[in-house]
Amino acid sequence: MSNILFPKLNKPRVSISTFQPLIGMTIPGKDKNDTGHVGKWIHTWIQKQLQTSFPNLHQPDLQDFGIEIKSKDVESDSAYSICSMSLGNILTKRYQQSNAFNKLQALLIIDRNDNFRTITNVELHYLDNDNTQMLLEQSYIDARNKVVDELEKQIRHNYGYKFKGYQVFSAEYADFETTQYGRGFQFRIPYNKMQKLLALNKNLS
Repeated sequence: MSNILFPKLNKPRVSISTFQPLIGMTIPGKDKNDTGHVGKWIHTWIQKQLQTSFPNLHQPDLQDFGIEIKSKDVESDSAYSICSMSLGNILTKRYQQSNAFNKLQALLIIDRNDNFRTITNVELHYLDNDNTQMLLEQSYIDARNKVVDELEKQIRHNYGYKFKGYQVFSAEYADFETTQYGRGFQFRIPYNKMQKLLALNKNLS
């Protein structure tokens, strides 16, 4: 792990009460599978509530406050995708230089019931304490090392840097997963690892 304290983004803190009016709201629309529309509706509501705009993909959703928004169906145990990264960025960027670091300072987690198109719960977690960030940094390093090991194996066997689609390189709290055709990567936190991380964060903060 790095011995350097993690840089602070110094964003204003937001109270969870700002987002609690979302609980019980019905999301407009009829198709429960249209998760893109659901995400846009949630983002638009929050944007109006905080009178802020959404930045590019390299910054947290609520850039002015350093908060990344993650919503999912209550019946889903799929992983939380944090950011996309190229192989080049994985090989050259330290955790503190990565989009993952930018997006993992604070998480607004929104639970939805997609069958009834309602929002059931919201949680706001600030992860910017050094203890939690050290856990995330170590997982980033461990998962990256597994990517490097696979790359070196391919070089030894003259495979031509070909990663399989949806290939997972796991660490304790986070993973790198290749995209569909193996041309890029997602830094993601599986559902069970996120629950463990958030529970630890409460004790470490």
